[in-house]
Formats: sequence, structure tokens, C-alpha cells
Amino acid sequence: MWPIAIAGHLKQRLESPALVAARLSVCLARLADLDPLFTGWVRGGMRHRSAVPRVITLPPDEVELRTWIVENAIFESREGRKQHLGYSLNARTSHRNPIRADFWLSWVPSDHWFRSRIGITIFDGQGPSPSSETDTPVKSLKEVLCGALTTLGTAWECESAGVVPGDYGSKEELPLKYESGWMVYLDQSPARHLGDMRDIIAEKLANNALLLTATSDTKFDPHNPVHWAAAVRIQSALAPLNERRKRSTER
Repeated sequence: MWPIAIAGHLKQRLESPALVAARLSVCLARLADLDPLFTGWVRGGMRHRSAVPRVITLPPDEVELRTWIVENAIFESREGRKQHLGYSLNARTSHRNPIRADFWLSWVPSDHWFRSRIGITIFDGQGPSPSSETDTPVKSLKEVLCGALTTLGTAWECESAGVVPGDYGSKEELPLKYESGWMVYLDQSPARHLGDMRDIIAEKLANNALLLTATSDTKFDPHNPVHWAAAVRIQSALAPLNERRKRSTER
């Protein structure tokens, strides 16, 4: 079952470090409120020359985050000139956490959607979230993952995002942008073009995005034929979106 990936596709735009920092601040604060799993982030990048602390401040400090983002800008030489392309960040929770999490962001607007993605990988653990160490009720694994998915989707205005994302039954030769999975977050714009939604668990969120769920079980098992069939139904509903993208790239 482990590792579990939560991955989202960012819209093709390049925002200023201040705006990226604001999004990151909201994202980290919501994740920390969701579960203690998402605290104690140790930033990646420069170790000795960085102007920001090794452990990311919580509650988030936007000035600190903006400095971190600027330090991790991506540049490329084009026609003899240095051109700013985007940002690349990563952070990992403390090794003291019962369950580890790896946060990553690659925001490089380009013709290739794979270059603008955000995600969290959860690994090295099993069972419920570590919130059992607090006085609050223990969240199920599914609740934690769903909360993390919707946090990424809303804070970063993702076009789409998914838990355990993958190509379930499409048999396409090229990688799909809109993938199925255990749970799928879909922005309201592409959600309008979904295909057959029969026998798919769907929930409309406050921002009019759509949350599609393959199974109501507490854990998703791609080797379970019932779970796989449910993920295939979601992939079939997403097929018109992938067809639209394919036609647009062929023009």
C-alpha cells in the first residue's frame, strides 16, 4: 500500500514569488490543521547558503517562504540569455514522525503539463494517522488523504489532482493528463466535460470543483477487482477530457 502519492497538475501560468508564497502558506497551514503528520517540514535545497531556517516555520511565515522560493528559482539559457522558467521546491517531514511525508512542487509553465505539478508522497507507515497522540478523534487514512487532496486542489487551483493516480484501463500509448485513482479532484472547468458518471461517487465542493471517489472503503487496493473496476469507471468518465487535450495538441 505504501508509498501513497497525491499529485496535482497546476494551471499553465507563472506567478510571482509573493503569490506562490501566499499559496504555499495557505497550503502548509491547512495541512498542519488537518493532521500532525503534516508538521515539522524540513526544507530541501541549499543547506549552508540559504537565508531561511532548515525547518519551515509554522504557522507559516510568508516572508520566509518567499525567500525560499526565490532561492529555488529555475533558469535556462535561451539564445545566450538567462531566462527565468519557474520554481522547484521540496520538503520532507521529520524522521520522528510515525508516518513520513515528502512535499514537492515543480512550477514551470510550458507546453508540457508534466513540468507544472505539485504533490505529497506519504510513506514508511501503516494504519491510521498519528493524530491518535492527541485528544482529538483519530482520523481514518482515507479522511487524511482526502483532506490533503482537497487542500492541494483548492490552495493551488489545480486543474486536476488524485490520490494513487494512474492510467486505469485506458490503454493509451501516451501518458494521460487526467488520470483516475482512489480519489480525483477536478476543477470546475474540465468537470463540465466529463463523460458517463453512472456508478461513480461524486461530490461537489464549495469552490464548484468535483471530487470523484472510486470506493467508500477505508483503503483503496488496486489489486482488488471491485476497486479496480471503480477506478476504470472514473478513467472512462475522464476520457473526453484527455481526448480534448489530445486534439488540441495535434492542431
